[in-house]
Amino acid sequence: MFKILATTFSGLENVLVDELTVLGIKDPKQVRRGVIFTCGLEDLYRVNLWSRLALRFYKHILDFSIEKPNDIYDAASTFNWWKMIGVDETFRIDTNVFSDLFNNPIYAAHLLKDAIVDQFRSRFSRRPSVEKHNPDFSILLSVRRDEGAIWLDSSGDALFKRGYRVKSVKAPINEVLAAGIIALSGWESNKPLVDPMCGSGTIPVEAALMGMNIPPQF
Repeated sequence: MFKILATTFSGLENVLVDELTVLGIKDPKQVRRGVIFTCGLEDLYRVNLWSRLALRFYKHILDFSIEKPNDIYDAASTFNWWKMIGVDETFRIDTNVFSDLFNNPIYAAHLLKDAIVDQFRSRFSRRPSVEKHNPDFSILLSVRRDEGAIWLDSSGDALFKRGYRVKSVKAPINEVLAAGIIALSGWESNKPLVDPMCGSGTIPVEAALMGMNIPPQF
């Protein structure tokens, strides 16, 4: 079983809980901008395919307590990164930091990055590279007050990228946010849907996918 963090937009946590419950996830717990739950590999594939309200699904790597910034480096150094990442592969670190210990979450990311590359240098005299746009591994560092956690992305590309938008327009609404607005509205697929703000048509498209029971990542 895996401990999973599903990230989403602030305000959509409760409808994401409802969606995951419908998808067969047992006892999902709402957190700030996300939902935490446990599941097996088959369930993880299912939610990545079917979730309309999650931005990404992350698999748990490590929990730790944090009293000072360098606790991130010390905790991350206890994990055998070389068993997961190859020296010729690339990684990226994203952050979700809500702590008075950090004025800038970039510093927290640097501490985690240093722990990973220092471990590789010590063991192999080489290190994997950081790649921001298309990494082999995407890692999330989460810090909430005095609690820290490290997670590994299981989704690959961001889940809001459904694949139907072949050309973007100026400031299109995010697909996950559009689906969340529909979920919060209480709309049912057997009723008409009116979108008075229709620009690029994201809300009607998301509603159509819902109504026809088409998975967003199909």
